[in-house]
Amino acid sequence: MTRFAIGLAIGLTLSSASAAGAQDYRGRLQGSVTDESKSALPGATITLTNDATGVVVARVTGADGRYLFDFVDPGTYTITGELAGFKNR
Repeated sequence: MTRFAIGLAIGLTLSSASAAGAQDYRGRLQGSVTDESKSALPGATITLTNDATGVVVARVTGADGRYLFDFVDPGTYTITGELAGFKNR
């Protein structure tokens, strides 16, 4: 079996205050899934678990191997990835 790594880019995105909108305290988590040769892995299931509440949200990577979680509450999370034919590191 070939291994794959989950590349993470974690960013907290706050919208600026304006007359028409308000700030949001939630963030965005995005990243990409690649194999050892750095090739994108579409169709991987990425699971984000809030360690304090146990709430689980899953996304499937797109054709470019990328995933996105919007409106992520502040907290500590565990992120995992799965794809048939691959094993986690």
